[in-house]
Amino acid sequence: RDLASFASVQKFAKLVQEELKKRNLRNIHVLIHNAGVSFLNGTTQDGYQRVWQVNALAPALLTELLFPFMCPETGRVIFVSSEMHRFCFARSIVDQCSPPPKEGGKTAKDYALSKACQILQALEVTHRRTGDGRRRNSRI
Repeated sequence: RDLASFASVQKFAKLVQEELKKRNLRNIHVLIHNAGVSFLNGTTQDGYQRVWQVNALAPALLTELLFPFMCPETGRVIFVSSEMHRFCFARSIVDQCSPPPKEGGKTAKDYALSKACQILQALEVTHRRTGDGRRRNSRI
């Protein structure tokens, strides 16, 4: 499926849910977010910068759609990030909580920001799964 399209992500999540039902399975044990792009210009059909949507928004949407189907005891969400997140300072994340400008995407800063957001997503998933924020069920 295409992470540059929210409709495609939603369709994929629905297919996964249908497969679980068809195979009489109750839970997803592992969800791995490994896809990513860098230094691409342009916007998606949803109106977001391509790097931002593929690396940050689409994985967040997919996690949200499949989260109710994660195995409560052992389910894990894994975000494959990048050392590039280190080039995005905390102030940059706070200053840029809104999506980056649509015309961007071709800089290391854009890529670093999207990877830093993946790490924040992993921490949020962990907090939601455990209630105490400890890194038990998500990996960075």
